[in-house]
Order: sequence, then C-alpha cells, then structure tokens
Amino acid sequence: MSGERLQKALKEYRRRYRRVTQSEKSSVLNDFCSVTRYHRKYAIRLLNQSLDTPVSAGKRQRGVTYSKTALRVIEVIWEAAGYPWSERLKALMPLWLPWARKMLNGLTEQVEQQVLRITSRQIDRRLSTVVRKFDDVFDRWTRGCNPLSN
Repeated sequence: MSGERLQKALKEYRRRYRRVTQSEKSSVLNDFCSVTRYHRKYAIRLLNQSLDTPVSAGKRQRGVTYSKTALRVIEVIWEAAGYPWSERLKALMPLWLPWARKMLNGLTEQVEQQVLRITSRQIDRRLSTVVRKFDDVFDRWTRGCNPLSN
C-alpha cells in the first residue's frame, strides 16, 4: 500500500485509534499492521501522530554536486594526461586546468571550482563507466582483429 491509498487509510486508522479504549487499541493496531505490513512500534508512532500529519515521502534525494560539464572536463584531462589513476589525476588537475582553459570552450569559474573540489574517490566512481566502455572496446578489438598478432 502506498501513495494516496496509504494516506487515506492512515487518516482513518488514526481516527479509529484515538476513539477506542486502551484494550481495543491492540486490535486496531493488529489490523493496521496486517494491512500495511509495518512493524508494530513504527505503526504505533504513526497512529499517535496528529490526524493531518502526512506519511513521509521516502528518502531525501541529494542534488547534483558535479555538473556534466565538470565531469567531461575531468574525463578530457584524464585522457590527455595518459589515464593516470584517480589520486594522481586529482594532484594533476591544477596543472592541467590552464591547458583545459585553452582547449575547451565554455570553461567557467564554477566548473573549474567543481573540477578542483572533486575527490579521488568520486573520480573513481564517475570514470568507472568510461573505463568499462573502454574495456569493452579493447576486448572486442583483441578478440577480433589484432594487428600485432601477425
């Protein structure tokens, strides 16, 4: 049960839970737990809230920390620097930014700050998809036509 149906059911169960006596609350709680499959302690907390308190929408989503432009700049610097691992790439970023300013159009101060602020662990996470694509292309190349095997 989710969404509007959960909101309506929760509102009705809250009303019922408030009206009944202490001995009858157990049956209302059992019924609510069987319908929603919530744990009893969590259900008690929900039913004791005010009638108009909404059910939480779920996990809070984080905003985007690094723009696509910043990630692309990091990828271009990574390729130009000869594919160093993330810790070295992080150390090389300040040295490569003047080159990136000349080579890449639209490199703003905000993008540069994002590039300098990114951690080596984030670089590993963000470049892992690029590495996987590179590995797939390399695997296909080595299985198919390897010019060095002649």
